[in-house]
Order: sequence, then C-alpha cells, then structure tokens
Amino acid sequence: MASETEVKFTIPCQLGWGRIRGYDNSGNKGSKWSSATEINRSIRISAVDFTRTVSEKSREQATKIGLNVSAKASYSVFSASASSSIDNSTTLSQFLSLTKERLIRNLGVQYGNGEAEAADDHVHELTGKSADINKGHKGKYVWLIPEYTFDTSQAATGFEIRIQGNAMSGLMDLAKDAGGDYRYAFVDHDQYKDQKVTDARLIRSGSQLSAAQQVEMIKNQGLGNGWVGGVRDINENRGGDYLYLAYRLN
Repeated sequence: MASETEVKFTIPCQLGWGRIRGYDNSGNKGSKWSSATEINRSIRISAVDFTRTVSEKSREQATKIGLNVSAKASYSVFSASASSSIDNSTTLSQFLSLTKERLIRNLGVQYGNGEAEAADDHVHELTGKSADINKGHKGKYVWLIPEYTFDTSQAATGFEIRIQGNAMSGLMDLAKDAGGDYRYAFVDHDQYKDQKVTDARLIRSGSQLSAAQQVEMIKNQGLGNGWVGGVRDINENRGGDYLYLAYRLN
C-alpha cells in the first residue's frame, strides 16, 4: 500500500472584490446618515493549473524523499484543504471537493513488445489476468490507458467497442498486427447525462458473460456500485478468451 505524505503548495488563482451596493451622498446638507456597503469576493481557480501543480509537486516530493517513481505514473488528489486565511470561501471549498473526483475523459492505446512495457496506470483486468488486448493472438501487446480530467464537461459518459473490416484513419487498432478485423474503443461524451465515467476494468473469461454477470463479478471483487458491464466482446469472431470493457459511473 502506498504511504501518505502531506505536501503544501500554492494554487495559482485570481482574487476579486466588487461593490454590490453603495450610497450617493453628494446632496447631503449636513444631516446625519448611515449606510452599509456589501462587498462581493470571488475566487477563480483553473482546474488545469491545479492538476498540473499537483502532478509537479507530487513528483518533486517523491524525488525529495527518495521514492522510485515511474515516469508513467499518474497522480490524483486524495484529500485537500485550504489554509486558514481563505478556508471560509465557499467557492474554494466547492472546487477542492470537486477536484477530488477524477473522471476519465478518454481511453488512449499503448503498443508494446512485452508485458513489462505496460504503463502503470493502464486499465487492469478485474481478477489480475493479462490486460493485453492481444493476449492469445499474434501482434503487438496492446493496453488501454485512461486519460483523466476534473472537468465534468470533458468527462466520458460511456465506452463502445466497434469491430469492422476496414481501418479508421487516426484511430489506434486494439488488434494491432494481429490480422483480421480492426477493433476500436470509442468514448461517448453525452452532455445531457449527469453521470460520468470514473473507473474502468477489463474482464477476461473463458465463457460468454452478460453485462449483469460482469457487474456481479465486479461486486464480488469489492469494487462497489455504479458499474456498467461491457456489451460487446472485444475478441468477437477471433477466438480465445471473451474480453469485456466495463466502466464505473459516479
């Protein structure tokens, strides 16, 4: 289990103040008066700056204390709090709360020549079996690599496997150099869906599984609720294991 280390850093942001209500006293003839002025304070924080800072400071801290960190490793926020001087800001508190939930925005594809080349943060197989899409087939080793965001407008709402006889320009084939059909993982981004993808798992099986059976297997592994089973077998029409891509919604 990874150890926990507290790292303090400054988040790039913009602070602003604006007067909401004032009082015009230009016509005063000496009479007594009183008035109150309300000040609206705003804080603007860039999620891009925040996540970049987390990554940079995490690596700096790991190097400082002598941790052997893989260049392929990714970092996310486990917990966060503001200093006492600004922790009464509702805006900042809401931002920190939202940034704790890392969302998947895309699935990249990595090719390799052996299991040892897999990136640390690739999509793992549910029970620890090989996550190489081409396992049992010739061709390159192939792994799915999640790309993350904290911006809900960029987050994925689901995944779809497409299998076809012709190549699609600009897309990476999940069956690289294996011959036969081309296989692709498509990411859905539906702005009208509130639930976003937070996690993904491959499920390798010797027999066909329904989406409901996949979800039951995931629950038995103690990974909680919110999972959606894969509809299509990635290895459809090429033999070998049945292979599904399941994902979790928040």
